[in-house]
Amino acid sequence: MTMPNDPSGRDELIVQIQSGNQALREQFLRDYQGFVAATVSSVMGGRSINREKDPVFNTGLLALNEALDSYNPGKGASFINFARQVITRRVIDTLRQHEREARLTVVTPLDEVSHPAMSIAAATEKIEVQEELKTFAGQLNKFGLTMSDLVKQSPRHRDSKKLAIKIGRTLAEDPELIKHLLERQTIPVKKLLQKINVNPKTVERHRTYIIAIALILASNLDTLKSYIYAVDEGGRRE
Repeated sequence: MTMPNDPSGRDELIVQIQSGNQALREQFLRDYQGFVAATVSSVMGGRSINREKDPVFNTGLLALNEALDSYNPGKGASFINFARQVITRRVIDTLRQHEREARLTVVTPLDEVSHPAMSIAAATEKIEVQEELKTFAGQLNKFGLTMSDLVKQSPRHRDSKKLAIKIGRTLAEDPELIKHLLERQTIPVKKLLQKINVNPKTVERHRTYIIAIALILASNLDTLKSYIYAVDEGGRRE
């Protein structure tokens, strides 16, 4: 039996699987191994995945099985997109675990443990940044802004950038100000100037960058937040 490729037929099978049809589940997992391998490969930077020898492939297969149990056809998302997200997250979790284990291995020479740990860390961070940037771009779009706009309108001087970050933090950390920003897609300049002593022209000049900083700091985009705190040397979390 071959699994159907059309979404409606696939969803009908998933309902049967969720109802306890173990034979269908096993067939589904066999037929979608190619999808799992392709998804895992994408997470791993495009490298070839050996289904027999790569432990991370088994992680992906278990994640597909998890997706079968947790998928809700009534929520509108296609199963393929949903499963891809579940697999991606589980693979990232596995890479993080391997990274922690590598860092805890102190009985081998430093040059033997640091390289795999560093390469895993770099891979996971790259994946996380890509995912967070997609979310962030969607948030900017609600303000009529694009990533290109942000690049073009970011402050060029370090002092200007740090000041804009400070203004963005003030927005993000004040419940009333951030609520206004998110609901009306505008900076509440008058109320903002009551919280921080800056020239109104500075707020207007760096409007796009300030909005971007506030959106990131008020979100759960932790990797992007870390970049902001790195630029803002005095801007550690309270």
